[in-house]
Amino acid sequence: TDGVDYEIVFWDNGSKDGTLEWLKSQENTWSTHSKRKIKVYGSQENIGFGAGNNEAVKYATGRYILFLNNDVLFHDPKWLKTLVDYADQHPKTAVTAQLIDFNSATEFRHVMQPYMGGWCMLIDHEWIKKNGAFHPDFGWAYFEDCELSRRLIHTGYTLKQVDVNIQHLGSISSADQLNIPDQFKYNRSVYRNLLYKYEAGEKKRITFFACGMYPFNDSDYEGKGVGGAEASLILLARSLAKLGYIVDVYNDTEVEGIFK
Repeated sequence: TDGVDYEIVFWDNGSKDGTLEWLKSQENTWSTHSKRKIKVYGSQENIGFGAGNNEAVKYATGRYILFLNNDVLFHDPKWLKTLVDYADQHPKTAVTAQLIDFNSATEFRHVMQPYMGGWCMLIDHEWIKKNGAFHPDFGWAYFEDCELSRRLIHTGYTLKQVDVNIQHLGSISSADQLNIPDQFKYNRSVYRNLLYKYEAGEKKRITFFACGMYPFNDSDYEGKGVGGAEASLILLARSLAKLGYIVDVYNDTEVEGIFK
């Protein structure tokens, strides 16, 4: 890596093969040889992708924080300089080597939400100090980068992919450590719930799950008509909305929309 000043903070997430010990044994040698600040930390157990990165951030001192996975290959020594130069020239922009704008799993309000691939993302350190890095509710893995990207956009930032010729091998360390389908399903719910929260802003949000009822929506009250329980729920939702709440009603209806 050439052309830019940087420090490296290693976080080892509970490796059992001596990785942390080996990294620590090389720490002083690398720092002396490269004339860079190289710091090595770790945990006894795997605390998850987001939490591990968040721990490493505590020891970082640079203007920008670059989250970088260990399963990457570099083909251009100017890769980091390219990312930093772009961020310097474009305030309030988070920079990544991969911007994903077509992933149905990130759908919210029927729109797929673009996000930065968490394996390489450069963010202003001051923003992280103010807003936090990865959200703690995602456990071991998945959707942390999606949520962080949405939070950046929510605070007025732009996401930008910059070609830096980095190859990401992808999911090298996760397949044998967790139940991917279950973790994915759970974290998608966490992700969507947080987006509802950001959408609401200062308003309070109330959600009703009308399971087992026939399909209905708000306009049915004055239209084809509804039963007593459904009518009560519609009128309650309307009253709460007038008080400033965001009210979501889930049932088996195929007609979705925003009713005022």
